[in-house]
Amino acid sequence: NNDFVSSYFAFRKVERKIHENGFAYVYLNNEPIFVNGVLDQGYFSDGLLTAPSDQAYIDDMSLLKKMGFNMLRKHIKLEPYRFYYHCDVLGILVMQDMINLLPPKHFNFNALKAMFFNVHQSDIKTSLFGVQTKAQEENYLKALKQTLNLYDCFPSIITWIPFNEGWGQFSAVEITKLISALDKTRLIDHASGWSDQGAGDFYSRHIYFAKLHLNVKKDEKRIIAISEFGGYSYKIKNHSFNLLKTFGYRIFKNQVALENRLRKLYLNEALPLIKKGLGVLVYTQLSDVEDEVNGLITFDRKVVKIKTTLMATLNKQIEESFSSFLK
Repeated sequence: NNDFVSSYFAFRKVERKIHENGFAYVYLNNEPIFVNGVLDQGYFSDGLLTAPSDQAYIDDMSLLKKMGFNMLRKHIKLEPYRFYYHCDVLGILVMQDMINLLPPKHFNFNALKAMFFNVHQSDIKTSLFGVQTKAQEENYLKALKQTLNLYDCFPSIITWIPFNEGWGQFSAVEITKLISALDKTRLIDHASGWSDQGAGDFYSRHIYFAKLHLNVKKDEKRIIAISEFGGYSYKIKNHSFNLLKTFGYRIFKNQVALENRLRKLYLNEALPLIKKGLGVLVYTQLSDVEDEVNGLITFDRKVVKIKTTLMATLNKQIEESFSSFLK
């Protein structure tokens, strides 16, 4: 007679709506919000793809909230239920990637076409995207349906991302329709990065090698998202996975230089784009991942590379600019 079971639910509605200013935004419970988050690949130095403890999830999320972020983009990984439970409880929105197939052919060429010329490769010819057989497509669709069925119980998940940077992309328009039919309570970023097919709820760009900009059609009615940017690297001695190899999109030698550049990135590049319709920002990334040393915190979670108060101030200015623009 002493056994009991408890559960919870959330009143929440997520939708894409056009504001009176003409731009589309994520609306949460009928209110427009600026989705401001970080990329999270979910790697840990003492467990790789397995968190060392339940508290490790809480610590990551609590740090991000202190920094003023409201979202995690869970990047090409599915986490245990405990991760999403903590997102629900702590109030962290999640944009959830599907697990991708093989890398596309001519990856760099397609990326450069999209980033600098806004030319997106059609995914009709699937072999260009690494898809070689119908069996691969069938396996992906099976996994997609299983993922939606397993994780649709978590209200913190507000967006499904079926494809990232063209990896294994095929029939993105039809797959967007399929996801929408299976789950009408969430948004869809059908092609994060490039290879945009004009579907889904987001016009989603990755910008690493140029100043942040929006190359958007005048009649675009989807939410404008910079779904990856930044990736600034700062390698800290005794807290790095690989002493010989360093990966990042721009490398800094000390905290002061990193913080100065982040300040310019957010205030001089990202903030002005709000008046041009920007609705989503996703900084790369939460933590270092092996030889990728472009995290806000180190791989072992021992060192926060920038002052928490600085990041919170930058994000507050982003939020205030968004709120002011919508008045």
